[in-house]
Formats: sequence, structure tokens, C-alpha cells
Amino acid sequence: MWATYNGPLVDAPGSYPGTSSYMGRANAFFVVLPYWKSFYESNEDGSIKDIRRDVNFVDYAIKWNKNKETQEKSHTSADINKNLNRYPGKWRREWMAPGFVDPNNTGVNYAPLRYADAVLMAAEAYNEIGNTTEAREALKDVMRFWLSRGCDGFRVDMAGSLVKNDEDQKGNIALWQNIRAFLDEEYPEAAMVSEWGEPYQSLAGGFHMDFLLHFGSSHYNDLFRNEKPFFSGEGDASAFVSKYMDSYERSERKGLICIPSGNHDMDRLARHIKGERRKLAFAFLLSMQGAPYI
Repeated sequence: MWATYNGPLVDAPGSYPGTSSYMGRANAFFVVLPYWKSFYESNEDGSIKDIRRDVNFVDYAIKWNKNKETQEKSHTSADINKNLNRYPGKWRREWMAPGFVDPNNTGVNYAPLRYADAVLMAAEAYNEIGNTTEAREALKDVMRFWLSRGCDGFRVDMAGSLVKNDEDQKGNIALWQNIRAFLDEEYPEAAMVSEWGEPYQSLAGGFHMDFLLHFGSSHYNDLFRNEKPFFSGEGDASAFVSKYMDSYERSERKGLICIPSGNHDMDRLARHIKGERRKLAFAFLLSMQGAPYI
């Protein structure tokens, strides 16, 4: 359990009767290389500038003082002087409530990190220092991993937001065109669907499909989820039709415009459309051009 294996060393008081006032034992099986500490920025006077260092990097152990019958931080032990007691510090016994049910475990479950998470963090780091080529290659490596194992493609959440301060979306479009070229070359049968909401932009970027979203300019909610939705028999779909036809023409048939019945960001269609009108709504969804998403 975290803080038992992954955190600073803690000597427990053992059989001392007052254990409810002290921390449990931590074996500290994982250590940090001493020079990692220098990875974090410091001020000119040597003081810490990046406060994440003292969370991620610990250079002390907590020892049991038999004479004082207490636990004490130790920065000066022989092991620390030899650069041995350097620990990852995110999980620590000292940050938990005093006392313990089990002196050997904290009850904090493991937090596994997927390989893809590590690669995508590297991509973000590359991007921050202006190395966009390596950032894109890292992204493609994650895609290669899944595609080589039988994945058919990807649904990309917030696909139009990767490039910041990109008001005309030219940067985002160029990014996804690069990804599409990679797919066409290495995995031509793979498909991408974007959660973008502007098909003329997403399909120009190389996506095979784009969702219409419940926010933005699509008027998707006019059909199913506003105060008087069209398929309830009370609303008006003319604004939706006008926007849909505009998107259809501007996207130049480069891909599919998809109208979902819903997604994880909205409540179910059935909350707003009742009885036989639900059948009409689903007949519309299943017969419109584009891939159906139920």
C-alpha cells in the first residue's frame, strides 16, 4: 500500500502502548536518485522556486527515539549522508491521521500509471519546450500501441482544443491532418471520430466523423433537450436544419456528420421525449446521413 512501500522511511514504535498517537511503519522500498532534486528550479539565492520539489522529493527519514519515546525526522543519519535515504514524497505516513489500525499498511490502494499516461506526459513536456515533432510522435506511439492490438480507431474528446489560442482552428486542423496522414500510411483501416462540433473544421482536419454537440452553434439541443424540443411536438427545428445544411455544404462531404442520441455529458433523451415520439426521434437518428450513435 502507498506510504508503506512508496514514501519516506518511518520507524514504528513497535509494542509501545501509546501507538494510537504515532505513525505506523513505512518500509520505503523505493528511493529517489539524489540528482533528481536538482531538476527543480531554484532561485538565485538557492531557495526553492518550484514548490513541487518538496512534495515529490523527500530527503529525511522518521526514526523512533527510544529515550524520548517519540518519532523524529532525521536529516543527518549516516544513510542520508550517503545519499541513500531519498524518497518519493507524495505518499507519507506523516500526512495521515495519527494512529493506525494496521501498523504495516495504510489502506491507500495502489495508483497504477499506464504506459500511455507516461508517454502522453512526455508529449506535453516536449510541446511545452517547443519540440512539437517529438510531441506528435509520442502521441502516435500511443495510437500505434492500441491499433497494433486490434483497436479499430479513436474517439477524441475535445479534439478542437489541443492547440491553444487558435481562434481560427488552423493549428488544430494542421495537427489532426498530420495524425490522419500517419493513420493513412500505417493503419489505413483505422477510423477517428471527433468531439468537436464543427464538422467543416474537424473533417478538414482529417477526422472520419464528427459529433454534433449539445453546446456551441449546432442547435442540437433544439431537437431533444431544450425547454420545448422539436421531437416533443412543441419546438422548432428550423435553426438546427439551417446550421446542419451549412455544416454539410462547408464540410464538402469529407466525412460523416453524426447526430448522437446522447453522451456522458448530458441526460437521456427519454427524459424529454415521451411515449411514441421517442420512436420518431430514433427513426430520425437512425436514418439521417452519417453514422448512428446511440
